[in-house]
Amino acid sequence: MSKFTRARTRRQRHHSAGRSDGHKNDKKQGEQRRAKVWLSIDASPNVLTPHRDFAALGLESSECMFANGGWTRCADPEQYANYLEAEARRRNWFLDDASRHGKKIKMRRRVAIPIDIITVDFAPWLSDWILRQLMQGGDIRQKLEAIRNELQKAAIQKLTGKRYLLGDALHADTDDLHADFAVSRQDGLGGRVGIAGLRLAGPWWVGVDRQIRAGAVISPDKAAMLERASANFQRRYPGESPLDIGLARALDAAADQVVGARLVPFKEDYARRVPQLEEEHIKAKLREAKAAVRALEEMLMRHRQNAPRRDPRIDEIELILCGPDKPGILPATV
Repeated sequence: MSKFTRARTRRQRHHSAGRSDGHKNDKKQGEQRRAKVWLSIDASPNVLTPHRDFAALGLESSECMFANGGWTRCADPEQYANYLEAEARRRNWFLDDASRHGKKIKMRRRVAIPIDIITVDFAPWLSDWILRQLMQGGDIRQKLEAIRNELQKAAIQKLTGKRYLLGDALHADTDDLHADFAVSRQDGLGGRVGIAGLRLAGPWWVGVDRQIRAGAVISPDKAAMLERASANFQRRYPGESPLDIGLARALDAAADQVVGARLVPFKEDYARRVPQLEEEHIKAKLREAKAAVRALEEMLMRHRQNAPRRDPRIDEIELILCGPDKPGILPATV
């Protein structure tokens, strides 16, 4: 076997040292990966989120630009997209310290991805409450705006010193409402803030954290996974808290403040459904496992039905690799 690797990362370079700890760890992880078999099978999508058609009930998406400490609502549907495009061009560089011939200089460096998007999903019970109000003909625009204002305040507070906040887009065309915050490290004038990475826990941890805060009883397996995730995060970022969990909690706190006790039954109903959702996830995995078994059985049957023979495509491959006048590199019998 022959391979070619561009050693872009520190880990790739250390792997080449056969006696290093990095190489030993890579080898151990590689053996663990080879002990697992991955199969590509056709499976039905494991989507357990209820279908909520907010747009059909009159709820519209909206966007706000953030500049000079204030928010501006976008009127034209393309205004926000054009604004982000302009900001991406303006913020795609920064000035970095460098040295040339013993002299310190400032060097302009390009940024491949000048803008990032942080998505904050509404909690399932909040989406359920909003859907119920819309179905009953209620006008929730004022309450939704109040919740959004509190979330925007939390985003400003939590992102200060880490990222420049550019805007917020509320999406109403999905089963769960969510807000997208556009952020950048670059200020467009050569400066930048923060460090690489935003210390995120990820959507799974955010979801489990919400299940626990709703009062749901989670399975022992999920509790063990949560404990490992928390330990890994604290080992990588000691003393820090996940940004995405902080934003999700801020959104939920705003909803509790604005909606009040009327949100409690929806939260309790969601908590009761969590064990059922976990069971449905397990059943979906079981269906996928059975599909994998069927795929392997079909593969074995095809192997037994087809007598060993030399595939004519091999001759074409040899001709391409070796040319017409050179001996083949593949065995004569396959």
